[in-house]
Amino acid sequence: MAAESPLSMMRQQAKRPRAPPSGRARRRLWRILAAVAIIIVLAIAWGWLWYYAAAVTDRTLAGWVEREAAAGRIYSCGIQSIGGFPLGMKVRCADAAAEIKNSVPPYAVKARSVTFGAEVYRPTRLTGDIVGPLAVAELGQSPSFVADWTRARVSVRGVPPDPEGLSATVDGLRLDRVAGDNNAEALFNAKRAELQGRIGGGSPRTSLSCAAFNKFRSTISSVSDSTNPAGILR
Repeated sequence: MAAESPLSMMRQQAKRPRAPPSGRARRRLWRILAAVAIIIVLAIAWGWLWYYAAAVTDRTLAGWVEREAAAGRIYSCGIQSIGGFPLGMKVRCADAAAEIKNSVPPYAVKARSVTFGAEVYRPTRLTGDIVGPLAVAELGQSPSFVADWTRARVSVRGVPPDPEGLSATVDGLRLDRVAGDNNAEALFNAKRAELQGRIGGGSPRTSLSCAAFNKFRSTISSVSDSTNPAGILR
């Protein structure tokens, strides 16, 4: 038998047909492909649901702003954006402003930005961050009071329009009263101020508002007495 060269042996091996994959290998391949397909479909569905929820949120906010405007409270944003994908929903309002025309006298409030958001795994808790400074003035007039802080966070628990409670924490709080020629008079400073309110019964328009206001007012008074003996805020 004539000796064969290594090159000819390699060519003969290349010509031999490969055995088809076994049934077990084919089943494993189909399982992997099915898992990948399911993940892709779920990701597409989740993205569609999130953007649909974002559109609903935008329409809901627009409707709320219209209802508030009809009641004499006008809210506006210089720039409004919705984000937080994929695990939450976050609404940011830059150059936030409010005109409260149903009070006597009417006044306006402005802040640098307001951001509120909720997480998918905790949808009944709404948290927000407010970036100062915040200016308060009578309509058409220069600011009378200016507040600033290092960090301000608000948390609302429950399902709107009847939440279960509200809490706010402000660090490095400072309040100034602005006189003519932009002269600022410090009313008080606080390293930390906290506000908490809880619905014990009835409507949040009554019980929560009164409880929260009373506690916040007592906090201001105590800080004012320590930093302003004349009792400017009384």
